[in-house]
Formats: sequence, C-alpha cells, structure tokens
Amino acid sequence: MQTDLQHSLYTLLDDPDPIVAKTVTAEVIRQGPEMFSALEQIVSGECDSAIREVAGARLEEVYYEMVITSMNNAARLEEGEQLQLLDFTVMITKLLYRGEDWRELVNSFVEKSAHMVMELGSGMTAMESCGVFNHIFFHRFGFNVLPSDDVSPEYQMPVTILNSREGGKHLLMLLYFMFIQDCSLPVYPVEYREKLIPAWIEGDKVLFCINVFNQGEMFFLPEEELVRKEYGFVAYTYLKELHSLYLKEGDTMRVALLERILPNYQALADS
Repeated sequence: MQTDLQHSLYTLLDDPDPIVAKTVTAEVIRQGPEMFSALEQIVSGECDSAIREVAGARLEEVYYEMVITSMNNAARLEEGEQLQLLDFTVMITKLLYRGEDWRELVNSFVEKSAHMVMELGSGMTAMESCGVFNHIFFHRFGFNVLPSDDVSPEYQMPVTILNSREGGKHLLMLLYFMFIQDCSLPVYPVEYREKLIPAWIEGDKVLFCINVFNQGEMFFLPEEELVRKEYGFVAYTYLKELHSLYLKEGDTMRVALLERILPNYQALADS
C-alpha cells in the first residue's frame, strides 16, 4: 500500500518545473533505496502509458543522481579512513551498467576472499604470505590480464573478470587490491615513475614490490623513488582508464557520468 509520501513524490515525478524535479530528486535520495524501489513499483503499475513513460524517465534520472551522490560521498573520507574498494566496485557497476546483477559480483568476490583468508594463516613471513596470496589469485582463481592493451570497456568491468578470469590491466590491478584489502594484508599502492605498483609495507619500510602482470612476482625498487599512496589512488587510476575508453568509443552518456565523480576521486588520490 502506498504511503502519503510515496504518492506525493510519484505525482510530482512528471512535473516539468526544474525546481520541483530537483526537490523530488533530493527527497528520494534522502529517503534512500527503499523509497526508490517503492516508486519503481508504482511506475511499473501505471496504466497510462504516457504517464508511465515520463515518470519512468524521471525515475531513471533520479537513479543516476542517487548513485553519483553515493560515489561522491564515498570519496570524502575522514582522516585515517580508507576507501572500501568492494563498495566502490559495486557503485561503479551500478552507475555504468544499470540492471546488471551487482549481487553476483559481491557473492563471487566474498566467496573467493573467504577462501583466501582461511589459507593465510598467522606465523608466515611477508614473502610467504604474499606467495600464498598470489598462488591463489593467479593460479587457483586464474585471474590474468588480457594480452592486448586496447581493451574495450566491457573487459574493464569487475563482474567480467570475476566470471571470465581475464580483464584489462587497470581492472586486474583493482581486483588485486580488492582482495588485498579484504584479506587485511599490508600491501598499498605506490607510484613509481607515474606507474601504479602494489608494495608490501610494514611500519615505514617498503619490503618489496609486486608485479601483478607477471603472476605476482616480487621485486625491489629504490624506496626513495616510491611515492606512497592510499586505496583511493587505485580507484582514481581505474576511473581515468574507464573515462579514456568510453571517450574513445564515443559513449557520451557514460563519459558524462564519469565526469560527475572524477574530480572527487582525483582529490582523494591527491590527498
């Protein structure tokens, strides 16, 4: 049964006044996903096709505003907080591929991460822990980078690599850090000559770096040449690549959506 607020918001969905539209959008966002779902149900049950079409289009706009607001809020972290990369991948999936089953992404990731956590026992050295992690990630799960640098946006989406085991370089890097973060391993992004590299860091010391494009090979770089970053830098690097790919494809809608969130993630990466 409709509540008075649901009914009021629904009747205002097709109002042409931009001020009314902005107010309705803000109220739906404030009320949260439950209100949005309720309005979707009302729209789907509308008998008048003309009203259903207009209200549905407006609700589509509200949806994107909700996700963009959530993504931008997630990028505004308090001091000492870390961006949660799994949440980030869920939101970017919702933003760019509405209707895709993001729950499949979450379920697949959580199941695999639980296996990793079980095998990463205490008492191992840093290299032993990293070796176990890499063996599971690259060999048992079979995650790998596609051979071509010219990868379509489809192969940069998280749900794709979780299903097919292959993806673009930026996606593989994001997925690697997602599992690292969920397993609570002290591996963080560093920048080396404008390249993003995972590094095992304990205290104030970089013990070694990791090449995710060569089965997790551990190697060493001069620490004074490494610029330490946080997980937000991983998200921003990934978003920049997506933006570049969609720009190349002429996908103006997704380019515009990404440009609504990129400034906040750039600020997060630079902080």
